[in-house]
Amino acid sequence: MTVVADLPVNPDSKVKKDQIVYLGKDGVTKMEHPLRLITTKDTQGQPVVIVTNDFQLKAEELSEIYRNAGR
Repeated sequence: MTVVADLPVNPDSKVKKDQIVYLGKDGVTKMEHPLRLITTKDTQGQPVVIVTNDFQLKAEELSEIYRNAGR
């Protein structure tokens, strides 16, 4: 994984990291398009990593969508 950018996060949010990344290994399996990697916490406070190609929504919005998806 190659981190292209660390995006700002609200320190009061459950989101701990919001990054733009490329997955894979250079010259072998590296993906052509960047992805967004969000590190957040679930309802029990356990870490959750979300990988998405959505660059429009805020990290907090995506975190809430995934946190509530299992309900």
